[in-house]
Amino acid sequence: MEEDVNHNILSKKIVYARACYAAASLGKACTLKGGCFIGYNTPFSFWIDERRSATPLKDETAKLFLEPSNLVVVSLLKGNSAQQASEKSKNMVRKNILKLMKNETEPGALASIMALWSNHEGQTILGDKDMKLAK
Repeated sequence: MEEDVNHNILSKKIVYARACYAAASLGKACTLKGGCFIGYNTPFSFWIDERRSATPLKDETAKLFLEPSNLVVVSLLKGNSAQQASEKSKNMVRKNILKLMKNETEPGALASIMALWSNHEGQTILGDKDMKLAK
């Protein structure tokens, strides 16, 4: 999608974009005529465990970032509103931050906490927050 070119394709729909600054520009354009856009006003950041590059599904570090983000889509698919999906995601981010705070001696814990908080604060909803996926 490109703003000012074909963003109208996303009008009147629920869109979730895990992309840096997508809500700051594309999201606004997509919701001018209705719909809902969940995305980030900031860079979406995540860390990985380099030892798990060959087995990413076992990467507990990446999981701290990607599971809350994926929860937006899972929640929408389960019939939750955009607002509910976003809140579930943000709640999981906060739980992950608390988990890291309990184990702050873990290498990279502080950097992960900072990145998770940035994702939490950057995630936003534009447009119709009560919108749900059509059945």
